[in-house]
Amino acid sequence: MRARRTNSDIERHYFERFRKAYPLPEGTVAYGDKPDITLTGERKIGIEVTRFYLQSGSLLESEQRQRPLRAPVISEAQTLYRAKGGKRH
Repeated sequence: MRARRTNSDIERHYFERFRKAYPLPEGTVAYGDKPDITLTGERKIGIEVTRFYLQSGSLLESEQRQRPLRAPVISEAQTLYRAKGGKRH
């Protein structure tokens, strides 16, 4: 009987597939929880792995409905980060 894969195993699997297909900056990769992956090199980059599902556009959970809600949240997070001295990249 095959052991059930943990969420961490699944995230690592998909990150490794991504890493083979997309050139990343030089650095050391560390797996954790928050963020899921940290790439430490010239800069430190935190990566969260997520899943997207295609659903009817009328459902609140659908990407079509979530995308416009996500944009202002990301913008506000960037503003707060910069206000606390975060670098602009």
